[in-house]
Amino acid sequence: MKKNRWVDFFEGLVVIAILLVLVQTFFEDYSVVAGWKWSVRRTLVFTSFGFDLFFTIEFLTRLYFAILNRRVTRYVLFERGWIDFLASVPLLLFNSGPTVIALLTGSALLGGLGGFMNVLKVVKAIRIARILRLLRVLKLLRRVKNVDSVMAQRHVGKVSTIGVSVFVFVIFGFSLLDAFVNIPSLQDQFQLTPPRVVAFIQSENLTDPAKSSELASYAKTDPSILMVKSGGKTWFSRFGNEYYAAYFGPTDYGYLRNGNLEVFFDLRTLNAQQSTNNLIYFSAIVILVFMLLFYYGPHFALTVSDPVHVMRRGLTENAYNLEVRLPERYRGDDVFRLAEAYNEHYLPLKDRSSGDSESAVSGLKMDDFNDLFS
Repeated sequence: MKKNRWVDFFEGLVVIAILLVLVQTFFEDYSVVAGWKWSVRRTLVFTSFGFDLFFTIEFLTRLYFAILNRRVTRYVLFERGWIDFLASVPLLLFNSGPTVIALLTGSALLGGLGGFMNVLKVVKAIRIARILRLLRVLKLLRRVKNVDSVMAQRHVGKVSTIGVSVFVFVIFGFSLLDAFVNIPSLQDQFQLTPPRVVAFIQSENLTDPAKSSELASYAKTDPSILMVKSGGKTWFSRFGNEYYAAYFGPTDYGYLRNGNLEVFFDLRTLNAQQSTNNLIYFSAIVILVFMLLFYYGPHFALTVSDPVHVMRRGLTENAYNLEVRLPERYRGDDVFRLAEAYNEHYLPLKDRSSGDSESAVSGLKMDDFNDLFS
């Protein structure tokens, strides 16, 4: 009993964590789109790491007990252990883990101290990997009992797993393909801008003190330019240091250096576009699961499992004579054609059989018993 209590507590904790991580995932992307301060977004990054660590421990725990009980195949394939793995271990190792380590150590992996191209690749890799977390939605399906039919719950769970998995993996696959194939995108524009800007500033010698006004005018024509430095001196800055400290994180800017010239670029537009896409994916998956659970689930129960349930009871219980209700719009379905035969042929036959048995018993009179005893 005590063991079951701990298991129930652990399962309840996992469900709460799944709900919280979905909320956290939404706000982590929304904070980028809304331009929240870096201090808030930094907190969301650390909570993301905490959830990934928790779910990784959960997966390893379940896998350990599956090995002990010699049911690894059942856990991985039939109890959705593959979802536990994909929505935890890769994210911890390649997404939130490296991000937190870089933030704590001041590593150049995510900072603006690396090359501009490297920053773009890191940002894109992080945004791509996080979509795997949406597979966690599938773990909630076993907890939502919106219909009484076990068959309907299993069927909706299977359809939801296929739909959400295909949706996530297609998006993930195209995103990875984009990393190896030159598909035109907003990122391509960011890649072309820095070399052009640096070349123009050097060719026009805009870091000359006499041309400071020309540099400011040129920078205003390109909102992606944040700061221009040369020889350790800042010649242009779009914002003040307090603003940079409050609203810019390590992945919000990149820079390109050529000799003594350093130009810093704003990556927030690129991040916001990817986060907007993630929010669209998130909303699509949530709506898909919601429709499957609360529309398709009851529909499946009404048109499949409920008629089967009525016919099963009629076939196995002598006193059960309820007819199957035949919706006019579904009368052509195989299930309802069978139900129509059940209503029109089996139930009358069952009633006649029951009536014959009762008449055989009721045909005996009290005089027959008196004659027997006399």
